[in-house]
Amino acid sequence: MEATLRKTILLVEDEALIGIASKKRLESIGYRVLLASDGGQALQKVGEDAEISLVLMDIDLGRG
Repeated sequence: MEATLRKTILLVEDEALIGIASKKRLESIGYRVLLASDGGQALQKVGEDAEISLVLMDIDLGRG
């Protein structure tokens, strides 16, 4: 798929294995995926990348 047509998803997940597996799955169906492990990282990535189309966030990110 052409890079300009790929939608970007920000995936916020504090469990590393779940985050990596989900990222690989989404990439396999054509999405560009950015991964953040907490809310602070997510906000930083949103500020750095205007191409983010969707944020998928874990409901329970634990403490902090």
